[in-house]
Amino acid sequence: QKCNTPIAIICRKRQIKRIYCCNAEAEKYGIGNKMSLSTALALCPDLQIKNRELGKEGYHLERLALIAYQFTPTVVFYNQLGLAIEISRCKRLYGSYDNLLQQLYFQMSKYSSKLINGIGHTPLSAHLNCQSNYQTHIPDIGGLTAQSHTIKLDEFKLSQRNHKHLKQLGLHTVADILRLPRSTISNNFDNELISQLDLLTGVKPDLYTLFTLPN
Repeated sequence: QKCNTPIAIICRKRQIKRIYCCNAEAEKYGIGNKMSLSTALALCPDLQIKNRELGKEGYHLERLALIAYQFTPTVVFYNQLGLAIEISRCKRLYGSYDNLLQQLYFQMSKYSSKLINGIGHTPLSAHLNCQSNYQTHIPDIGGLTAQSHTIKLDEFKLSQRNHKHLKQLGLHTVADILRLPRSTISNNFDNELISQLDLLTGVKPDLYTLFTLPN
């Protein structure tokens, strides 16, 4: 529902309170995800703060999963971050992906103040391609591949050592790292980076339990 009060959900990361997400009113003040709480309050002293509550998030995601399940049987909870849904086999039923995504937005927006999504070949690529708004157009195969290659390596969940090494070598995007032979990647980085790349490109499948309708 629309809210005229700036609100932000916060979480603690490395002993620092950061913005996990915020509503559109808070964004008008320049507040964004991952920003420190102190910076957010400096931009908007009247910002209402709420702690992240995984229990309530889980309940809300289950409500949204029930809606998504009406469009596709392949729905999973993605790392307590949102939903991952597979729609490639649903195009014929809805005529086009644009129509499917528009109808999905219409139904989900009844229960959400803001919806964002990402599109990709794999759950990880879709997650890392999330935009600040809701997308209804799906690029062609070449476009999806090009999109995944522009993902910043900063977005990968890696150790500080790996992130530092990537920057020292001048590697900033997925395209940069994929230009290297796999043997070079293996010799310079541990399995953490290779595992992320394999999940991104689909070499290694993401293993998640499918959402099933409750009794």
